[in-house]
Amino acid sequence: MASGAATFVAATDAARAMTPRASLRDKLATRSESSNYLQASSMKDVAAFLNALDQRGAPIARGSLGRTHGGYDIPYVVASRPMVRTPAEARALNRPIVYLQATTHGGEVEGKEALLSILRDLCLATDKTLLDDLVLLVVPVYNPDGNEALGPQARNRPEQNGPERVGTRENGLGIDLATDYVRVAAPETRGAFEFLRAWQPDVFIDLRCEAGSFHDFGVTYAPSLHPAAYYGGTLARDGVLPTVRKELHDKFGVETFFCGGFGRTRALFAPPAPSDPDFAWYPCDYRPRYATNYMGLRGRVALLVNAYAHDPFERRVYTTRAFVESALGYCSDNDDRILANSRTASHWIGGPVPIRAGLPARATSHESIEYENLAVSSERREPGLPAGYQRTGTYARADVPVFDRYVGTLYVKEPVAYLVPYEYAKGLAPYLRTHGIAHRALVSAERFTVQEFSIERIDRGGIAGRYRPPRSFATKFGALYVVGGQPVGTLLSVLMEPQSDDGFFASGVFDPFVRPGTIAPVLRVV
Repeated sequence: MASGAATFVAATDAARAMTPRASLRDKLATRSESSNYLQASSMKDVAAFLNALDQRGAPIARGSLGRTHGGYDIPYVVASRPMVRTPAEARALNRPIVYLQATTHGGEVEGKEALLSILRDLCLATDKTLLDDLVLLVVPVYNPDGNEALGPQARNRPEQNGPERVGTRENGLGIDLATDYVRVAAPETRGAFEFLRAWQPDVFIDLRCEAGSFHDFGVTYAPSLHPAAYYGGTLARDGVLPTVRKELHDKFGVETFFCGGFGRTRALFAPPAPSDPDFAWYPCDYRPRYATNYMGLRGRVALLVNAYAHDPFERRVYTTRAFVESALGYCSDNDDRILANSRTASHWIGGPVPIRAGLPARATSHESIEYENLAVSSERREPGLPAGYQRTGTYARADVPVFDRYVGTLYVKEPVAYLVPYEYAKGLAPYLRTHGIAHRALVSAERFTVQEFSIERIDRGGIAGRYRPPRSFATKFGALYVVGGQPVGTLLSVLMEPQSDDGFFASGVFDPFVRPGTIAPVLRVV
C-alpha cells in the first residue's frame, strides 16, 4: 500500500508472487487467510502474528490497554516509520495520528483480520508507505473476552455469513462495549480512555459489522452523528467520506452508503410500501454512548465502518480493508487539514450546544437503493440469513427518502463553569477524571452566581424542568468547579446538562439524587 491514495493490492496468488518481499508476506498469513476464511484469529493467533512482525524487524511498538475481566491483555500496536514509542515522539513527527479499533463485539471478526493484514503489508514493504506519513494506533481485538467465547456462528451471530465459529457480543462482565462511552463501566473502556487521552489521535476509526436490511452495499459508514460534533463531524461528513466512497467505487468495485437501514428500526429486510410511515432509509444512533459519536464530540474526525454481515467472510475482510486503506490515504493526502481540525477543536471557547437531537422534518435526499428479494422458506437455515428465509438471486430498486443526520432539538449555551456541590462531588469526580475533563475541588467556601435546574418530572424522554433565575450561591469545602470552554469541546455540556439525552444524568450517575421537585446536583455558573 503506497503512500497517499495508492492502489490496494488484494491478497491473490498473482500479487504474492510479484516480489521477494511479497513472498515474505506469504510466510506470515493471518488465521483467516491460512484457513481459506473458515476461521478467524484467536488471541493466541493475534499474539503470534505480532510476534512474527517483531521478529521481522517491523517498525512497531506494542503494549496493552489493560486486562479484561477474563484475564486477557488488550493488545495495541503503534506503527510508523520512523518507529515511535511515546505520544511525545509521535507528536514530534507532526503527522496525523490515526486510531483503529476492531472486534468491539467478539463476533465481528473481519476488522481484526483486515487490520492484521494491513499492518503486515505496510511493515514488510520496502518502498515508501503510509507509515511514512501517519502514525497508526491499532487495536485489533478490543473485546478479548468476547473474542475467545467461541461458539457456532449460527448461535452467536445468526445473520452473519461465516466464519464457522465466532465469539459473543458482550465482554466477560456482560457489558456491551459498543455503548459504554458515557458510563465507562468496563475495564476495556477505561483502558482505551487512558490510552486515547495520552495519544490524542486526530482520527478515530471503529471497524464494525452490521446485519439488517438486505441492501447492496459492501460497506456502510457514518461520521459522528451527534449534531454537536461541530469540527471532526463536519470534516468527516463533507471531506473524508465522499472521497472514500468514490475511491471504493472506482478502485475496488465496492458500493457503499451511509450507515442505516430500511425503517426506523433499521431491521426491515426491504423497504415497505411508499404509503408506510417507515418508507425511508434511517441512520444509526447519534448518542455519545457510541464510540464515533463520542469522539466527534471531542472534536476528532471519527468514522464508523460497518461491513455487510450478510456477505461471505472473505468479502467482508476485503471491503473492510479497502475502506481502511482509502481512509488512511485521505489522511495522508490531507494531513494539513486533519491536523488543523484538531488544533481548531482544541481551542473551543464555548457557545450553543445541542444536548438533545432528533430526525429532521424532511429527508436529506432521495436515493435509488438496490435491495435483495428474500423468499419465505422452511428449508434449513442458510448462512447470513434470518431463519425462515432464503435468497432468490433477484434484486429490485426503490427510490426512498434518506435521513442521514440528526438535528438539535434542545440547545444550551455552555456556561462559564459547572458547579457540583460537595454532597455530590465524590460520586462525580471519578467520571470527570475518566473522561479527561478538567476540574478542581474548592479548598474553601466560595460564592458564585448560579442558575439551578428545577426537576419537574422524569419520564422516558429524560429529565424535564426549567432553570431558575440566577442567584448568589455559597459553596462548601470540596465542591467541584468544572470550567467551560475546555479542549474536550461540546462533550462537556452534553455530559453535564440535566436535560441531555445521553449524559451523566441519563446514564444514571446521579440516580440517587434525582427526583421530581428537587434541584439537579449540577449548577451553572453565570
